[in-house]
Parts: sequence; C-alpha cells; structure tokens
Amino acid sequence: MADVVDFQIFKVPVSPIYDYLSNPENRTNMFVKVIEVNKLNDTIGVGARYEEIREISGHRVSSELEIVELVENDLIVFSTKSNGMKVIYTYSFRKRETDEGISVVFEGEVIGESLRTKLFRFLLARMMKKEDGDHLQVVKKELEK
Repeated sequence: MADVVDFQIFKVPVSPIYDYLSNPENRTNMFVKVIEVNKLNDTIGVGARYEEIREISGHRVSSELEIVELVENDLIVFSTKSNGMKVIYTYSFRKRETDEGISVVFEGEVIGESLRTKLFRFLLARMMKKEDGDHLQVVKKELEK
C-alpha cells in the first residue's frame, strides 16, 4: 500500500512526461533535496542503477536508485535503497476520458528492511511525503512552460 499518493493532470502529450520522469538525472530538478545523480552501470532502461545524493540537514546522504520497470508511456517504477530503507516510486499514466489531458499518478511506498527502519517506518513515510510529495507539481510547471 502506498504511503504517499499524488496526481496531476498534464496538458502536454504523454511522451515528454514519460521521457522526463523516466530519466533519473532529472531528479535534481524534481526533488528539492536531491543535489546529484550519478550513473553506476552501463545499462540503459530496466536494470540501470544510479547513485542519488540528497542533502539533509547539511549532510550528504547517498542511496542507490534502480529502474525496476518501464512500460513506454504507461508505467515507470524506481526503487531506492539506503540505510535499511527501501522506497518504491511508481508513476502510472492515464488518458482522461474528458480530454482534459494526461493524468499522472505517483505512489511512493516505504519499506523497512532493518529493525530500526521497520520501527520508524511511519515517521520515514511522513518525511517522504513532506520532501517528495509535491514533485509532480514541479514537473508539471517545467513541462507546461
């Protein structure tokens, strides 16, 4: 079950939205705390791994991000791991029946992999909602310029 859910209706074609969201290097523009993204392997698409660096309270915190699933113009799934915590980022795309535009739904799920993160999972989910919960609004503003 998702800990963070958001959706936005974009008034641009689905391809630019999909291309933007599926490129992990754009995360520095999407998330305020992400300051750097570095590619870790030569894989393109599913299986590609990146190091994502966030600045939290003046400290650089690194996590490993992996592209888990890509269905062109339909679905994007990322997974990040750091300090016993795993986060699944899922984006799904739906054409609105009323032709309002493309509805993009974001779901974020926090999974505790260590005893400590299992105990603090609720707090970690709240932090994620505060830090990452509005990033689709940022993407929408960027793409609808």
